[in-house]
Amino acid sequence: MTLIPLSAGSIKRFENLLK
Repeated sequence: MTLIPLSAGSIKRFENLLK
């Protein structure tokens, strides 16, 4: 997940929402 830092942040937030 080092291609797009912004994407990584979005994914982390998405995972938190799913949790």
